[in-house]
Amino acid sequence: MVNFGVAILIGLASYLVIFSIVVIVKKILKKVIIEKIIQDINWVYGFAAFLLLYLVSLLVVYLTYSRTTYFSLISMAVATSLVVIFVPFKSFINKIRAKQIKEVNKFNFVKYVGIILILLLEVLAFSNVSSKKDNGLIEVPFNSELILRSDANVKDGKMIFDRQRQYFILDNREHSFSNIYLDLECDVETKTQIDFFVSKDDDKYEYAFSYPSNPNFDEFEYYDISEISGEDYIQVVVVIDETNVHDSGKIPAVRLKQIAINRAFPFVFNALRLVIVEAIFLTVMIVIKKGRQLKFKSTNNLTILERIILLLCGVGLVFVLVEALINSSTHFVSVNDINNAESPIYYQLFHALKKGQMHLDIEPSAELLALENPYDPSARAGVSYLWDHAFFNGKYFCYYGAAPVFLVMFPIYYLSGMKMIPSILLIQEIGTLFSILTFLLVLVNLTKLMFKEVNMPTLILLLVGATFSSLLLSNTIFKVGWYNEGIYRIPYSYGLCFYFLTLLMILKAFNNSRFRILFLGLAGLSVVLMMASRPTLIIGFVLFIPLFIKILLEKYPLKRKLIDFAPMIGVVILGAVILCYYNYARFNSITEFGQSYQLTVVDGTTLSYSLEGVFPTLANYYLMPPYLDGGMFPNIDYGWGDFAPAYHSYNAGSIGILMIPMMWGIFALPFVFNKEDNLYLRIMLYAAPFVIFFIAYTTYCFGGTCPRYVVEITALSMLFGFIPLLKTFDLLYKRKPITSVVLLILIVSVSSVIGFSLLFTNFDGWNEGGQLGLLEVIRSIFNQYNI
Repeated sequence: MVNFGVAILIGLASYLVIFSIVVIVKKILKKVIIEKIIQDINWVYGFAAFLLLYLVSLLVVYLTYSRTTYFSLISMAVATSLVVIFVPFKSFINKIRAKQIKEVNKFNFVKYVGIILILLLEVLAFSNVSSKKDNGLIEVPFNSELILRSDANVKDGKMIFDRQRQYFILDNREHSFSNIYLDLECDVETKTQIDFFVSKDDDKYEYAFSYPSNPNFDEFEYYDISEISGEDYIQVVVVIDETNVHDSGKIPAVRLKQIAINRAFPFVFNALRLVIVEAIFLTVMIVIKKGRQLKFKSTNNLTILERIILLLCGVGLVFVLVEALINSSTHFVSVNDINNAESPIYYQLFHALKKGQMHLDIEPSAELLALENPYDPSARAGVSYLWDHAFFNGKYFCYYGAAPVFLVMFPIYYLSGMKMIPSILLIQEIGTLFSILTFLLVLVNLTKLMFKEVNMPTLILLLVGATFSSLLLSNTIFKVGWYNEGIYRIPYSYGLCFYFLTLLMILKAFNNSRFRILFLGLAGLSVVLMMASRPTLIIGFVLFIPLFIKILLEKYPLKRKLIDFAPMIGVVILGAVILCYYNYARFNSITEFGQSYQLTVVDGTTLSYSLEGVFPTLANYYLMPPYLDGGMFPNIDYGWGDFAPAYHSYNAGSIGILMIPMMWGIFALPFVFNKEDNLYLRIMLYAAPFVIFFIAYTTYCFGGTCPRYVVEITALSMLFGFIPLLKTFDLLYKRKPITSVVLLILIVSVSSVIGFSLLFTNFDGWNEGGQLGLLEVIRSIFNQYNI
């Protein structure tokens, strides 16, 4: 435990720093919102309140917990400082002294008391865990009799785990183990798992449970084993994920520095949790206070919102690039270090295109070449082949679109002096960022065209919810090591990006005759790039036809119309010729992109549209409920169901889009529009649900069911369901403002929680350590990680 005197000094220093900063900021930013938030700052009253709150919290920590950290004490001191500066103690005390208690604003009094109570609850309740004091603490040296045996080596005072599965066995016959503390470390980013097995006779061990772990990101490495405290022997297995193969080609060594049994969990002050709870409380108070007087201003100027979206995405791009340069080992790959036969398929495609050939530069095995039907999974049993590669006429091909290779891989290759290419992670991040950018810009431009005025707070809140509900963020995943499942996400992120960009350019052309030739030309280029990324999305091009018809029916010279459309038509024809040649040179068919010849779970040459796929499409992609787990966050995962008859045998889970409340905008389509709304945009929106269903039906018939397939459906459904949803709330707000606001917050919150939780799914999700350890940060809001 940190010395009590040092803890007090930490608090005093924190208060002085925060107080000084707030005073300086308040003097600089006069007559702005900060004046309303911080009404008066008094050194004496504020300091006295800080000492009281901080000392009470500190005493609770010292009397209750065996240990804490400097970081937690600093966080607690900073939070306490901000609270006492925010609360006008002087004003309240002066009114009490003057016996003017009745003049105290009851609403403000409840608000400020609530803020203080939430701060105290973070110390007294929210940070509470079962083992706060050391009770029967047992430090376990590696030569202790408690460790019966281990297949890991001990070197320099540390137990070394350098194979995928290694263990040590604890003797639990004379002790009662409630938890075990394992201080793990590794030189590189490494995902691990801690498996626990039990036995009565040290002979046959049975599996008990597992905990995810990441030595470089886990703040606390305590594992609750109280459920197996009655067992005589406990086997602890450190499992290093099979994807943890780094540039060296070897599994990185994980080192165990310390083992402790029944070690008390330290006091943790979670500033993020405090901010969230305080924000929820203040939001509720504002809604209660404003009541029927709650008014949001409407505006017809959305240009500033477009600029903000561009700015935010620009900041995101800078962050991605800077983070990539800082962590170059996970974002760039040396061309000379690539083992072509064992690398991700995009690296193989890059290598082939760099050599000027269509097929991948990998020789199929003789056993595969000898098969009469290599596409039959049962025929390939025991045969060496490359999974999920297209195979035709004795050669391997990549059936994924080549657009990301030309747009991202080759530019970085040449910029690096032909030494490096982007990793799968970086390609994903760039595609995801630009798909979200174009998605949001389309929503704003659709809003411009469909609304004379729009409620700006409602629009912003719905845009935030749409970002999460669309599941576009899940198109970036990060699994440590050489092989990344992200190869499957790249076609979706780039395909959707160019689909959105096509619609954005058409909307710009739809509303701007001056630069129509430019916008239509860019739309044509986007169509080509979309086809070179995710060809299935061409089905969604049907929805753009009403917009083209509107432009063609406008009253301006035919010659000008031909000039306007000429660049788009020319680019599309040129792109189509290139893609047709690319397909024919590989598969002797201008329409075959390679999926029919894919070596996967089914024989792709036998797949086709079938009426048997209609019901499973509806069940899996529209009605499938999520899987709810009451354990650690995420508590929501993709659902799974075996619907008979199942036309396609591949079923890896999904979620029905109707399980996400923000998707319910499609039900409002027949009711919220009137004759004043643009006819051609209405036709597009009315047709969207049917076209999207056909895309889902195509996906099911030719691909089956999989979480990553869902993203295409949710993103498109959110795109075209957004306007009727916004219209619904706009109409409801005019009649019942409070009901509208409450319902809006509820629907957006539930949808965002579902979408955010699905980022961390077991199937291709953001796992421990990925995305700067976000999963661990979020889990710490709800419970102390690993307990």
